[in-house]
Amino acid sequence: MNESDLLIVLGASFSNHTGITPKKPTIQVDFDPMAPGKFHKIDVPVWGELKTTVNLFMEKLQGFACTVDQRPEIAGRWKIWYEEKKKRLLEDRGKGISSVAIIDTLSQLADEDAVVCVDVGNNAYSLGRYFECRRQGFLMSGYLGSTGFALPAAMGAWAATKGKRQIIAVAGDGGLAQYMAELTTSVKHGMDLKIILFNNSELAKITKEQLSGGLEWRFLPLIL
Repeated sequence: MNESDLLIVLGASFSNHTGITPKKPTIQVDFDPMAPGKFHKIDVPVWGELKTTVNLFMEKLQGFACTVDQRPEIAGRWKIWYEEKKKRLLEDRGKGISSVAIIDTLSQLADEDAVVCVDVGNNAYSLGRYFECRRQGFLMSGYLGSTGFALPAAMGAWAATKGKRQIIAVAGDGGLAQYMAELTTSVKHGMDLKIILFNNSELAKITKEQLSGGLEWRFLPLIL
C-alpha cells in the first residue's frame, strides 16, 4: 500500500496500528458519515452507499484510468515470501512445533469452503503470514483487541452454517482460556469444531508491548 499512487478505501476502517503512511493520497468511502478520517488522515471523504458510489466512479473514470500490469511484481513478491516460508519450516528452536509448521499443515488439510475463525495476538499474525488461502471464509475481530474471539466466533459460524461447513478456530492459550467455559456449550449442542491451539504459556503480544515499553515482570515473594 505504501508503494501505491492512490488508496481508495471502500467501507473499511483503519486501525490505530496501521502501518500505512498518511502521505499517500486517500479516498475513503463509507455509508457512516463519522467513519472517514476517524483513525487515519485522508484527503477526500465520500459519504455514500458503496455499490452506487463504485458504479459512479467506474462511469466517470471510463477512459481516464492509466493502469500498469503489476502481476510480474506480485509473482516476484510471492516467490520471496514462499522461499522465506520454506526456510522457516526447517528451523528448529527446540521449543516444540513452530507456528509456521502448524499453519502450513492447516493450509493443506482445511476444507476449501471452511470457515476459519482467528483470535487476537501472535496466532493471528502467524495465520495471516503463512496460511495459503483457497476459497475459505475468515472471521476476525479486525485487531480490536478482543482476545478470546476465536471460539465464540466458531460457535456462531457453526450455528449459521448448521454444521454443513468445516469450522476451524485458531486461538492462543490466553484467548482460549478467557472463553474456555464455552466448550461445554459447544458439547451440549454437538458442535463439530476444529480448535487449533497455540500454547506459549503467556500473552505474547502483551509481553512484547511491555518489553518494548521498558516494562518487565518482577515476581516478588508473598509475605503473609
